Amino acid sequence: MDNQHYHLLGVKLEERGVAENSVVISNGDINLSLRKA
Repeated sequence: MDNQHYHLLGVKLEERGVAENSVVISNGDINLSLRKA
């Protein structure tokens, strides 16, 4: 569920046009997925 939360935040940032923050959150989402796996 945490991954979905971060993913939604990334989408909202993309809508605002904050590409840099979106990339950071996307990378964090991947790291969270690997840690939970």
